[in-house]
Amino acid sequence: MNRTLLMNRMSGNWIIQSTTYSLVKKNIKTLINEVEWLPIYDKLQNLKYIRNHISKKTDSSTEIYILEKKIQNIQEKILHIFLFNKKSNGYIIKLDDHFQILSQSTFKYYSNNVIFINQKLENHEITEKIYFLNDNLKIVKSVFYKNNNCIGICFSSEIKIS
Repeated sequence: MNRTLLMNRMSGNWIIQSTTYSLVKKNIKTLINEVEWLPIYDKLQNLKYIRNHISKKTDSSTEIYILEKKIQNIQEKILHIFLFNKKSNGYIIKLDDHFQILSQSTFKYYSNNVIFINQKLENHEITEKIYFLNDNLKIVKSVFYKNNNCIGICFSSEIKIS
């Protein structure tokens, strides 16, 4: 999958249905939401604020793409900065409205249809596989770990509505 194809596949309005199974609390949660992913071109000036964090992960060949995620009924927006290396991998840095770093993760795409994302936070880890079945349908499987033990799993189906 190339960078342009990934950004085009992510962009748009999506209806998402997620089911999360907690092995710790032994419960199930289902959520239906609408999310809008927008490419952002005008925020690069504001990103000087976090340039030190980005520059540690970039070199002269790194391409930067920014998507803004708006969740229905939530005022805050989350910026996802995709840093593509020469190969089929890179980093994702998530920022809030005030350009504070929320999380950092790595990604690797295996084909035109599958992306693997890995995020580590102290003794927690989240692994996600995103399967693009076509340009308007994706399935996401997320597995949550604590101290290398699986504590939960989430399955999402996402349909692009525009």
